[in-house]
Amino acid sequence: ENLSAVGVLLYRGIFAVVGISTAVPYIALLLLSMSACAVLSYVFVRRELGPWIALIAPLLLVTLGPAAEALLWPFESTLLGGLAFWLGAMLLIERAKPRTDAIGCALLILGIGSQSLAVALLPATAVALVLWTGWRKVWRRAWIVALPLVLYLAWYVVYQPHLERNLANAPGFIVDSFVATVTNLSGVSGTSFGAPLAAVLIAAVCMRCVYLRRIPPTTV
Repeated sequence: ENLSAVGVLLYRGIFAVVGISTAVPYIALLLLSMSACAVLSYVFVRRELGPWIALIAPLLLVTLGPAAEALLWPFESTLLGGLAFWLGAMLLIERAKPRTDAIGCALLILGIGSQSLAVALLPATAVALVLWTGWRKVWRRAWIVALPLVLYLAWYVVYQPHLERNLANAPGFIVDSFVATVTNLSGVSGTSFGAPLAAVLIAAVCMRCVYLRRIPPTTV
């Protein structure tokens, strides 16, 4: 369930200033959040996989394949904003300093307050903490993930949405979405090459992570 508190506050601020006489400020907010996602995703992926492979991440975000029409809806700024907050948090948390950890935790909270996508990304954040810190020291930094999660669960318990969920469909949906995006980006729509091409792309990224040296975090 989406909290969307950050988006509501931003929309109310814009409404108080310009009302609904023009859609320009709302569209500008969407473009700003999308641009932030593109830049932050490139910087984040470039550190691990290099400059050329890193171009794939922002291209996926700014096109969205068959879901490209979502970029025409200004309210999707909450989704892209939540992702941008998470990416910014990951870049800061990787530095492993008290100040950047605190700011990163704040960005995670803002991300959860924007869209529940950030909640789904908290396990990835926890795994990254383990890889960057090590099992023995990671408990000292566990609060970075625990605090946003506790705040979200507190809100969820109070709100108590009565909705039916079927998480068994989630993995298939993720795979189908990725294949559809790769198919549209590569221009092979209407053919059977989409799934093999997506598999080759994933294999190339995995091989890059395993066999090549890691790019220093200071490289931008």
